Amino acid sequence: LPTRSARTDDMDALVSYYAGNAHYTLRYDRAATDTAIYHYERAVAQDPGFGEAYVALARAHIWRFWQFAESGDRVPAQAALERARALAQEQAETRLAEGLVP
Repeated sequence: LPTRSARTDDMDALVSYYAGNAHYTLRYDRAATDTAIYHYERAVAQDPGFGEAYVALARAHIWRFWQFAESGDRVPAQAALERARALAQEQAETRLAEGLVP
């Protein structure tokens, strides 16, 4: 199950991460974005060292910030990105998120 872009040994965190990814594909729907964020938050709670989940969490927060005018998502996006930088700095996904988070 684990892939290059999902580095964790915690299967519960991995399941939460993939559930978040499934909902994020439907991100134009506000409820799907909210559900993706919920699953990404579970993933990082289950494995605080799961850098890719922090990247996904930052990306989902910033999507909600831009798409649904949720000004309260900017700070959580920045916090998740900071954690992602610490854990997955070499990942292209981290670099991409850096360009998205204001």
